[in-house]
Amino acid sequence: MTSLAPRLVPPHEQQARAESPSDQLRALPSDELDLLDQVLSKNAISSVYQPVVELDTGAVVGYEALARGPEGALERPDVLFAAARRGRRLAELDRACRGAAIAGANAVGMGDPLTLFVNVEPGAAYDAFTPLGLTSASFAGDGGD
Repeated sequence: MTSLAPRLVPPHEQQARAESPSDQLRALPSDELDLLDQVLSKNAISSVYQPVVELDTGAVVGYEALARGPEGALERPDVLFAAARRGRRLAELDRACRGAAIAGANAVGMGDPLTLFVNVEPGAAYDAFTPLGLTSASFAGDGGD
């Protein structure tokens, strides 16, 4: 299983991930929903953190959290999210990804003056099980995702 400790995404890895063919979508095992169940039930989502820099100064002003599944068939985010869409569990996966992003940032003491940028799936942003503002409150220490 991939470590939950945050790490920066090296440029060569970003390029490799960006160029990876989506053929892995077709290569998922027939029991992809069982795999997705395991990922979600074991909280096996981790985040890597991409620096966000101010162009004028080059100063790091924050980090964008990027979700990753555990090593294996659902490691790549495109494959992981495609499986969640097919299994109608997108909102649940999105909550798990936000939780992993916040937990990792909190674990390394990320806070002021840095900003944590967390992507949210549009269809999952307002699901019935996630009260508005919960993600922000979780990062501020006012609640838990």
